[in-house]
Amino acid sequence: MSASLAPAQHAVAPWGRRSTAALIALIVIACASLFWLVHPWYEATRETFDASIYLLCAKSLLAGQGYSVLGMPFTVRPPGFSLLLAPLVAWRGVDFLALNWFVSLFGVAAVACLFALVRPRLGDALAFCLALAVWLNPGFRHLSNQVMSDVPGLAMILGCLLVERWAGRAPSARRDAVLGLAIGVSAYVRTVALLLVPAIVLARALEHGPRSSIARFLRDRALVLAAVPALALLPWSARDALRHPPWPAEQTLLASYSTGMWHADGGDPSSPRLPMRDVLSRARVRAPEVLAHLGGRLDPEASGAVPIAFGAAVIAALILVAIRRRGAPEIFALSALALLLFYFASDWRLSLPIWPIGLCAAAEVLALAAGRHVGPRTARGATATLCLALAWADFSPRRGWSEIDSAHAADLDLSRRINARLSAGERLAAPVGWHWSLLLDRPVYSLYFAARRGGTAGMDEVLSRRAIDAVILRVEPAETPRMIEHLENRYGPGERVGAAVIVRIRR
Repeated sequence: MSASLAPAQHAVAPWGRRSTAALIALIVIACASLFWLVHPWYEATRETFDASIYLLCAKSLLAGQGYSVLGMPFTVRPPGFSLLLAPLVAWRGVDFLALNWFVSLFGVAAVACLFALVRPRLGDALAFCLALAVWLNPGFRHLSNQVMSDVPGLAMILGCLLVERWAGRAPSARRDAVLGLAIGVSAYVRTVALLLVPAIVLARALEHGPRSSIARFLRDRALVLAAVPALALLPWSARDALRHPPWPAEQTLLASYSTGMWHADGGDPSSPRLPMRDVLSRARVRAPEVLAHLGGRLDPEASGAVPIAFGAAVIAALILVAIRRRGAPEIFALSALALLLFYFASDWRLSLPIWPIGLCAAAEVLALAAGRHVGPRTARGATATLCLALAWADFSPRRGWSEIDSAHAADLDLSRRINARLSAGERLAAPVGWHWSLLLDRPVYSLYFAARRGGTAGMDEVLSRRAIDAVILRVEPAETPRMIEHLENRYGPGERVGAAVIVRIRR
């Protein structure tokens, strides 16, 4: 077996001064480039609805109202990222330059952890070039300028994999407890981090082999690792069970990830469970999407045969490395892939935890194959050159900035004009109110989720229950023409304010 694909327990390249110099250079380059790569705008689009929620929850925490939105406990995702944002929001307010810098610094940590993770088997130069290719990738840059948990979550997952390597050097319950706590804390930011537990246990089982009893293995190498994250997440689970909004959810699409995954109505835990065949059938739609996102290198617009073929090659490389190396990173990436294939939602950013590990696996397989003909050192050098060529081909660090800038300026101007037409005490709603709550700095309830479930009757019920005085709706472009038509037919013509109308419910 080639040394480059030896089992995970056999490191091939000890850390030295050159490794330290490469890591420092990577961090310095990444940090210095942030002065050119971080923008000060808020990208208020459908894919960033979560950013509004994270910030509204952070503001709620600072106001002493707990982890909540519009005064209601928020249960869809755990509170870790909002807790991380809260000190920055307390210091700087909703300052998007500072917030985007904050997320981008997690991106620096992610590529630094990626370098440290793959360097032992790929060498300094190839690991450096791979990390640089990830850093300069347009999709990674895009996510690094959004107040979303994707990039911080990736940094934490890669950091946990480094802690796993440390724990494996001298196995003990204490080290497993540290690792389990790291995974539990990471899961408070990105729930997918929990897949690290079965991935690491499986990697250990494959390394362990039939040398002793299964019971002893589970006791010595799995029990603490599984128990500590479960205990760490217990307060969150108990809180959600004891304090939650009335179901079905009125102000969110989902009640929880679990409800979205397994129930006919993602906002109602009491709704019928989906038949397993319906869950499994999602793979027919999800598979080409995920393959295109991976093969298109996190390009949201990627589709067609070529990206799908490249995505399949990345997955094949992951499988090959997972079989031959039996390491936790590749097993985790394949576990995350399996989850995405049957997930209730599709979004290119969900492939982020898989893509860097898959890219490294593809580079490793390519270097191995080339090494049989030109020697390992030359093969790694050639693969490193290809990684740099890939970074250069993808290089578009400010893609879409002018559009984001214009949209942000327009949103701020529209928000000022809308606030000028409203009195302080008026209660507001919108199709989806999260962005408006943030931009107007006042509560704005959502109508879409109730309307999706109950039609116009469901929407009217929210208007009545929440004593809404006015509804804000965009008309350029018209986001919900049928909702505008219903409201204006029932309550009279709206007042045009720039690209929006304000329909008065109570006059």
